[in-house]
Amino acid sequence: MADLKLTDITGVGKITAKKLVLRGFKTVQDIAEAGVANISVVTGFPTGRSEAIQKAAGMLLEQNISDQRTIASEPNIEPDSTQDGKKKKKKKDGKKKKDGKKKKK
Repeated sequence: MADLKLTDITGVGKITAKKLVLRGFKTVQDIAEAGVANISVVTGFPTGRSEAIQKAAGMLLEQNISDQRTIASEPNIEPDSTQDGKKKKKKKDGKKKKDGKKKKK
């Protein structure tokens, strides 16, 4: 999981993050798992603000987990392979055409 900061939560700036840390909320997960009432009581934030911060923290965690799951290594494809669906192009080098005539330069 990527290193998420409290300031990554929508609505949480540096000052709010400091307040949260001083009151025991050290990670985004702490905020997401805390009850709205608990956040309000501990921080003194109004219920609406506590609810918004808690909801934003939960969404941030979900997004981060989802992003981690979708990141996958690319398949091993050789540079000369046609696995990407594109046909190889032949180089034009003045050699004979299919009809046996030599190309003019």
